[in-house]
Amino acid sequence: MPTTLAAQLIAGLELLLTLAGLWLLWNLFARRKEGAATATPPALLPWKTTGLDIAILVWLVLSGGILLQVSAMAALRGIGLEGPGLMVMVGAFFQCGMLAGCIAFTRFTATGKSYDFPRKGFVRAGLFTFLVSLPPVFAVGLTWQALMRWLEVPIDQQEMIMLFRDTSNLPLLSLMIALASLIAPLTEELIFRAGLFRMLHGQVSRWSAILLSAALFGVIHGNLASFPQLVVLGIIWAIAYERTGNIAVPMFAHALFNLNTVILVMSGIDT
Repeated sequence: MPTTLAAQLIAGLELLLTLAGLWLLWNLFARRKEGAATATPPALLPWKTTGLDIAILVWLVLSGGILLQVSAMAALRGIGLEGPGLMVMVGAFFQCGMLAGCIAFTRFTATGKSYDFPRKGFVRAGLFTFLVSLPPVFAVGLTWQALMRWLEVPIDQQEMIMLFRDTSNLPLLSLMIALASLIAPLTEELIFRAGLFRMLHGQVSRWSAILLSAALFGVIHGNLASFPQLVVLGIIWAIAYERTGNIAVPMFAHALFNLNTVILVMSGIDT
């Protein structure tokens, strides 16, 4: 339990946000049951792609991320950077490399020229998506961690979470916050929702596209303890993108969720 006054206030606010998410979910399913929610068709535009397009996107994204990460690691070690600073900078370069690969796909392939980019009018839907994601993510997380404890599987947090908890260097902390709340949402939503999900949406069934893109989103984070929660987030954000047709909606929800997690971690609340 949180012990400081600030942590208790943040925990109370988190509870209110989660209850707001539950209320929104209740209303959403109530409207769907009454048939009102099905009146508006999904706004996601069809995208004619091939399996080769998907392979090219994945290759460019992974190649860009790995190439920039390896180059940055060699350069930064060459100037003597080690420890948490090196880890954060290498992570930032990996994200930027993936984003560069995604942009290269949009510039140098015929299919990429019809790529989705953020548009205005995303704040309300993005906030709604963030709030409705909290209850299922917390429920799945608690259940999954209880199962891992029962099976005696070690629960290791993501490296970035531990860095946020242990870092007191203000410039490094500022870079980490920017990486989590700006760079990661932009990059990952362009790749996993605007890229893979939208491509798969035209190749396989709707739920296959949602689940596969969400599973890949979870896998790339490389953490067993958070894998189911990340899959749930991937599902919710894909549905939000499908319903609104605006990739800025899941980007904004993603940014709010990451910022929310950062605040919880820095306040001493175990996520």
